[in-house]
Amino acid sequence: MRFLNTNLLDNLPNSQNSGLLIIFPGYGVDSLIYTMQARWLSHVTGKNVIVMPASNQYEKFRFGLNSLDVLVNYVNKENYTDISLISYSMGAIAGVELASKLNISKHILYAPMTNFEAALNTIANLAHPIYSKLLGDDYLNEVAAKIIEKSEVPLTKLNIK
Repeated sequence: MRFLNTNLLDNLPNSQNSGLLIIFPGYGVDSLIYTMQARWLSHVTGKNVIVMPASNQYEKFRFGLNSLDVLVNYVNKENYTDISLISYSMGAIAGVELASKLNISKHILYAPMTNFEAALNTIANLAHPIYSKLLGDDYLNEVAAKIIEKSEVPLTKLNIK
């Protein structure tokens, strides 16, 4: 983990006077890119802001679910009552999972990835149209299934409704 560090969590101001806003970046984005947005959001909302690592920044790929238990423990320890989430693309997987574990006041989803297989096919078709036509949707679906299996994340957590 590069950005969520329990030592960093200890240095946040007292939660009694402010709420908490958590940002879940999308796949392929370095979470440090959100530093300026986090500072601005903290300034305008008065909330403490945590930027979680993007799903590709962990050693093991698990759709960004890797450190949610650490985050839940911290939020509970600090007794935050006003918690907001901002989730981008694949970050929606972790945001929705966190919302199932905590009482979230507001959750804003930007271009949420609602189905991994559909997202993989769409990105492949847009980014590499020749290769995706050559390989075909069946092959891409097999790749998606292998990625999901290797991540050990249940399929039910990857389909946002």
